[in-house]
Amino acid sequence: MTIEQKNALGLLIWSGVPEGELPGLPLAYFSYLHLPHPEEVDVVKRVKEHILNLSPVKAVSVGADGSVSYSGGQLEERMISEVAMASKPVVQLADETKGLIDWNRDDAKVLWLKALDWWSNDKAFLRNNQEDALFGGWGRDAILATLERFDFFLARAIFPYMHGEGDEEWNPILDFLSEAKEKGVYLVICLPYILLHRPDQKSKVETEIGGCLSAGTENAVNAGAAAVRHWVHLSSMGSVEESDRDLLGDLINRVIYRRREGIHSCIRQVSLLLLEKPDSFSWERVQALLASLVPWHDVIRLPAEAGICGDFPEEERPDLRALIGMLAAALAKWLSLKKSELDELSEIKLWRETCDQDPLPEVRRSFKTWNNFKIRSED
Repeated sequence: MTIEQKNALGLLIWSGVPEGELPGLPLAYFSYLHLPHPEEVDVVKRVKEHILNLSPVKAVSVGADGSVSYSGGQLEERMISEVAMASKPVVQLADETKGLIDWNRDDAKVLWLKALDWWSNDKAFLRNNQEDALFGGWGRDAILATLERFDFFLARAIFPYMHGEGDEEWNPILDFLSEAKEKGVYLVICLPYILLHRPDQKSKVETEIGGCLSAGTENAVNAGAAAVRHWVHLSSMGSVEESDRDLLGDLINRVIYRRREGIHSCIRQVSLLLLEKPDSFSWERVQALLASLVPWHDVIRLPAEAGICGDFPEEERPDLRALIGMLAAALAKWLSLKKSELDELSEIKLWRETCDQDPLPEVRRSFKTWNNFKIRSED
């Protein structure tokens, strides 16, 4: 769209909207932060006020006899998801929703108490598996979907504003994280943000994230991989201390040794970190990743050899080939910055040529994914 078209659209969207109100379009409040608007309209202020006025809907009722009923409703609780998306993060990562709203300490308390009230009520629905048969899993899915939103809810809107808070305020949140884990939801992306004001929790945070990275379940590893990337960013900013446990090394090893659980997320997070935070990778680590490209090429080749499944069945290989092509391209970018004196290495050439010749368009595109990414050293 041209500037003139954007201005015209902004006037159309906001035409006739009363002061302090939002347009009545069937959109999340968050969406208005990124739509055109007239200069005189303070969209951030309006969206912030509307979100603060939201209260979670209690969709679960507990009878006097202890029976639990679910009244139905949206898949995700709106207040939680709006806060998670709209809040301005300490670290804005390129592949995560761009939040613009700053809160204050009082706002954070209000938001957390509302969220805690929702959880205290609706968690009754998750106390056993009996409801799955009664409601086809709908109620359970809706509550768990909301629960997963708490990673960014806490990381963006709560933890950054908890300066000066004592155990009385922190303990209910830590208890909540433990309860979520018991339900199979690993809220660990938010954990490095605890260290902004509670560096004494470093060992516990390392243990939780490390436990996810060594787990055998997809959702745990996915969460752990993303948490490492957030920690690396926070520590490089000087906002928190670096991990003593070398969690980045644990993440890299999952890629090198082709651990199946969460492998897609692990490859992607390592690729992004190579580009975003190249100084976090030693030459030895990069060499290990480069060496892994050849066995990766062998175990995910297509077509698969008859009767030989290997590490990954044939139907999983197209996506993996695209992801490893992206990893090889990220390594090539790192080398161009840190080892520019080297000629193209054989491992990089292997994947560049493999991607160029692949019949799958997503694989052919993968090696060019980062062409326009500006990689910078912090040295």
